[in-house]
Amino acid sequence: MKIGITGGIGSGKSTACKLLEQWGYPVYYSDNRGKYLMEYDPEVRGEVQKLFGENAYADGKLNRALLADQVFKSPEKRELLNAIVHPAVKRDYENWLQEHSEATTFKESALLFETGAFKELDATILITAPESVRIARVMQRDGVSEETVRDRINAQMPEIEKQALADHILVNTERSELEEQLRLVLKQLQE
Repeated sequence: MKIGITGGIGSGKSTACKLLEQWGYPVYYSDNRGKYLMEYDPEVRGEVQKLFGENAYADGKLNRALLADQVFKSPEKRELLNAIVHPAVKRDYENWLQEHSEATTFKESALLFETGAFKELDATILITAPESVRIARVMQRDGVSEETVRDRINAQMPEIEKQALADHILVNTERSELEEQLRLVLKQLQE
């Protein structure tokens, strides 16, 4: 069974995935793998540099601040970057699946619904939290302003649209509650 885990920035999808790993489930981290591929895959790297110019990489490393600033302000550049990264992540995920023959695997992705990747999965879990909680989490985690977090939230698919597509919705206000909800969903999925 292939299950997707998604949620907006600061929702706690990474926390849910860490719990799943603790319980012995393999988790593919689409967002992390996308960053890795932008950094180390020569083909992806070349395309990113063509799109964003020489400053896309500084001292051989991806200039994340420059890319984040440009893609959150320009829907066109975000779409062009996604057109480079998403096919590479899809190939990488398919290779990963070949190495994980377990009965149940999880795919973490902030853009599970936006990319259409959810259509290739058996079920989806949306992790959500009140916007004020999400903003506080990201401000603390990334050391950024509330305005920066709001810009990132506004650049993502609205929560209501994600809820309409999700098979299961978990509200993450406290870790213990998230853990309990996640165990319940796993039990339902195994039945």
